[in-house]
Amino acid sequence: MTANAVPSIDDIDYRRWQRIPYSDITQDMHTGFNCWGLMRAFLQEALGKDVAAIDVDFTNKQQVAAEADRQLGRGCWQAIDHPEPFCAVQMTHATIAHHVGVWVPVNGGAVLHTTRTAGSLIQKRSLLPLMGFRITGFYRFTG
Repeated sequence: MTANAVPSIDDIDYRRWQRIPYSDITQDMHTGFNCWGLMRAFLQEALGKDVAAIDVDFTNKQQVAAEADRQLGRGCWQAIDHPEPFCAVQMTHATIAHHVGVWVPVNGGAVLHTTRTAGSLIQKRSLLPLMGFRITGFYRFTG
């Protein structure tokens, strides 16, 4: 693979994306990510795509939900009916969709996401409800 080449699905080391700390502020592999920041960094590495940042208070779920909806509603995202590798997964704990992850082709398909309590993890769809999450949509990055 050349220095600027995008890796194939099979070339990505998904394990290195697990156990990264959660951070509301810093957004890097060492000090941590919020959910949108983790998705941005992963898609940059996996697809070579530059997803826009969200600059809101990540402790305020309403702000996060409003900005995520605004971003996912822009022309660089396309709503899709079923998950596919590297699509964004929008989730909720209650009534507002305030959380995102990335669908990864691990163990038949799973969600890479991060939480304050667990840090980043790859979780099967069937196990998301154990953490209180419900999927509200899937989005392909087209930008």
